[in-house]
Amino acid sequence: MPRARRKTRPTKDTTPSCPTCGSENVVPIFWGYPAPQSMQPLLDAVQRGEVVLGGCCGDAKGNRPPWYCKACKSRW
Repeated sequence: MPRARRKTRPTKDTTPSCPTCGSENVVPIFWGYPAPQSMQPLLDAVQRGEVVLGGCCGDAKGNRPPWYCKACKSRW
């Protein structure tokens, strides 16, 4: 049986620059509720500034943008 494909973490080569301000200070947004075993590693990543928590539902239209700019606070 094939193993489930794991999503790769963003790297400097795959992380886009901000379309609003051009900053490269961009991190992924985590959407949804994490599994109990991944809660502490996720919170540690948030404290290190490597990821932003987006919540469980997205915006009013249900959109869940994958990126957050730490410079101008834009989400896209």
